[in-house]
Amino acid sequence: MQAIEIAQTEPTSQCIPPAVDSSQRSLVQQYLIQQKELPANMVQALHGPGLVYVEFNQNAVFRMRSLTEETTGAFLRGTRGEHTKILFFARKIDIYQKGTAVEVNEVVEFGDLGFC
Repeated sequence: MQAIEIAQTEPTSQCIPPAVDSSQRSLVQQYLIQQKELPANMVQALHGPGLVYVEFNQNAVFRMRSLTEETTGAFLRGTRGEHTKILFFARKIDIYQKGTAVEVNEVVEFGDLGFC
């Protein structure tokens, strides 16, 4: 697949994950527990070490980590619609509910999204 080749050959840039917004934590916890039917104790356990947190757009952010626990990206789950994003800390690939990925030419640098 062309997207994989591009991701492997293009240099990666440093990026800071979306900032934490604790003021909306309870709304996102309710969403994950009630609408996505995740067990409450699992949601609490993931929030503790920061594996799941809330950012300013009220998205649930699931951190992606390497085996050495370095943050390598994030999976953002929108709580106000069905749109989700996977953010690699050099690339963005939008994934829609139907499971189809966008075209390769829509893979963009994080700097264009305001995350870096």
